[in-house]
Amino acid sequence: MVLKYTNSFDDLVEGSLFVATIDKSSIIRMKINKIIKYVSCLFFILAGLYMSISIYKYKFYFDTKIMVMFFTFILLAIISFILIKLFPKRQLNYLKKKYKSLIQEHPELIKEKELNLKLDKLIIKSINSCKEITFESILKVAENNNKIYILLKNHLFLTVPNEAFKNNDEKLCFLNAIKK
Repeated sequence: MVLKYTNSFDDLVEGSLFVATIDKSSIIRMKINKIIKYVSCLFFILAGLYMSISIYKYKFYFDTKIMVMFFTFILLAIISFILIKLFPKRQLNYLKKKYKSLIQEHPELIKEKELNLKLDKLIIKSINSCKEITFESILKVAENNNKIYILLKNHLFLTVPNEAFKNNDEKLCFLNAIKK
């Protein structure tokens, strides 16, 4: 079976985000990042409380103390909220920057590819390269958003769009062959 397809820049970014949700090491890394994010937010809130209480000890007018305490706490709570909201955007921007530099080094990533399915391996040909992938090096195969993601042992992945297949039977035949 021979499939011809082209991956776009968005396919690479979307694939990387999806693979991060199914790869065990990426899931652990994401959980650790989430814990760090919430602990840092908790730190900012507690620092706001501490600063508010320490401001109360100074000899200001009572109304001034309350206002300064309130605004200090609110400011640090807003910083915490911004940290939580900006984290996914920062991760997406990091991936986009990473793939832009990777495409400059390896432009064949977004060029037309020819995937050849053999009995025991996949052969991927592009303009300047030819790579062989044995079925033993495939960790997981998943389907999402009309694409098939093939996760490999070396933390690389292939994205094969459904448009590469002539029909659904050919896609099922391909999936059964590589899942063996």
